[in-house]
Amino acid sequence: MPDMREKVKEYITEIQEEIDRCVKLIEDKFVELENDAAKEVYLCGIEYAKIESRIETLGQVQNDLKNRLEEVI
Repeated sequence: MPDMREKVKEYITEIQEEIDRCVKLIEDKFVELENDAAKEVYLCGIEYAKIESRIETLGQVQNDLKNRLEEVI
């Protein structure tokens, strides 16, 4: 069983790395967009919504895995 726990911990770390990558995509886009109007349009766009949805879903999966690890202890 310890083997499986380590795999889950690795997966949680990988999920965090993907969340960080997605956040960086948004941050980089904001740097690229110079004015507030362009940023506002981006925030209302599908690209932003997809990335935000991905971040939220990954966070939920990550939290679920963390909770399951705690339950087993």
